[in-house]
Amino acid sequence: MDVDADAKNTIRLVKSELEYVYDFEIRDAAPSVTRISHTLPQAGEVITIYGKGLVEVNRITFPGNVVVTSNITSDEDGEFCTVVVPAGITEGGALFVEGANGGAYSPSYFNFRKGLLHNFDDVNNQSWSGGDVSDDLTSVIPASGNGPKSQGTYRSLNKDKKTFAAPAPKASYYWANNSVFPSLLPESVLSSAASTSDVGVQMDIYVEGIWNSGTIRIVITDGSGADRYCMLYTPWLENGQEIPFINPGSWFTITLPFSDSDDYAGKTFQDVLNSVTSASYAQWGPWFDNIDINDIACEPTDVTIYFDNLRVVPLDTPVYSEYGDE
Repeated sequence: MDVDADAKNTIRLVKSELEYVYDFEIRDAAPSVTRISHTLPQAGEVITIYGKGLVEVNRITFPGNVVVTSNITSDEDGEFCTVVVPAGITEGGALFVEGANGGAYSPSYFNFRKGLLHNFDDVNNQSWSGGDVSDDLTSVIPASGNGPKSQGTYRSLNKDKKTFAAPAPKASYYWANNSVFPSLLPESVLSSAASTSDVGVQMDIYVEGIWNSGTIRIVITDGSGADRYCMLYTPWLENGQEIPFINPGSWFTITLPFSDSDDYAGKTFQDVLNSVTSASYAQWGPWFDNIDINDIACEPTDVTIYFDNLRVVPLDTPVYSEYGDE
């Protein structure tokens, strides 16, 4: 039935000669934000915010109360929105996204530079590597597009863009100094009592080629065996099933909660710090392992993964309600 526009979303009450029209809003469920494509981007780059109910997003507040009301594009199904990163962001924390269905916070990890433990420019650059890790690289990649690009110096886990055999465990590996964890991550940066499900490692990567096999292994402590104190990032595997890896064509952030490691599950961030200080070797970092995953046989692969900005970040999401404490 066709309804006049001025009669939509109203209730009309009539009694004798009295009449009252009550206006109300019809919304979908409250929105939510599940992840951000790049959490340490540069001003002017386009990032994607993923979630549910992100319909007609019209305002995004970045940490430090930097507000954006333009250059926002929303998905019709509400599964994501994109935004051009504004200049002037100096603080870290959660994004607040507002649209037709209300508002929602992201996890608290955007621009969390306080947790940056290693890059190749100016933060804790004591490191060593092996296998097929490249030397320092500086060419801006990708050369075109409006998505996030490389930031200064970075490295690759496949320096010659070779084809890794199957299997090829620890085909390449990079070690950074992890003795700085306690000094760079004090209580004022991250609570030692935080659950390991609320704290994790982030790293920015750029991918060339088809990622059909192999995994990034983030090793937190060395000396307890290859499968201990580590988390895996395997984007071609979801719920135990193989899926195509969709390459965004720009740099993006991977996020690995410490609780993904059996050694840290159900524990606190203090337990992570304790494991680091008691490790046999003071080193941590990403490996590329071309190995069987969840009984899925590995295959030869020539995927090339560039990486930068290793950091530890909070993963908690602030609670928001339009109705306050009601």
